[in-house]
Amino acid sequence: MPFTLRPYRRFTVQSLVTIAILCVVHTPVHAELHMPPVVQKDSPYQYILTLVDAMSYAKSALAHMPKNMNSQSSEYDLLLGLKLGKADFECAASQVSPYAASSTETIQISARGADLVFARFADLREKSVSQYTAILNSTDGRGIEQGTVLEKQAELGAAYDETWKLLAPAAAEAT
Repeated sequence: MPFTLRPYRRFTVQSLVTIAILCVVHTPVHAELHMPPVVQKDSPYQYILTLVDAMSYAKSALAHMPKNMNSQSSEYDLLLGLKLGKADFECAASQVSPYAASSTETIQISARGADLVFARFADLREKSVSQYTAILNSTDGRGIEQGTVLEKQAELGAAYDETWKLLAPAAAEAT
């Protein structure tokens, strides 16, 4: 007996079309809901789930950055990406921060480390916004010298790199 699809028995045509449209149409979402974690301070399982959620917010923060910078709108996209990323890093920090009061030492150490890292990323994003805004505001060419700009950007880049390196021990402590 050959397999036949009879959508009229279980699904209406309208529901099948709706499902097909939802599967085909992909629109990126630029804002996520910040969901408060279910805090069970002494539960390793719940902490791992919360840490994974926090890391997904960090990944989302990285995804907000524009891929290419070649037009006037890219300056807006960069500033928007930095600000949205800052908010995502703040969400990540708020996910793990309640676990810093855990009576379990490994959870406490990991949560403090992860909270510190995510809060530092939020601070670095704010510094990046203010630095880039200062560059955009100096239209006369005399306000900021190119060497100074590159040096400050390199310092921020090094700070981002050092901060990423701090996340691995915090995650390892959780396991």
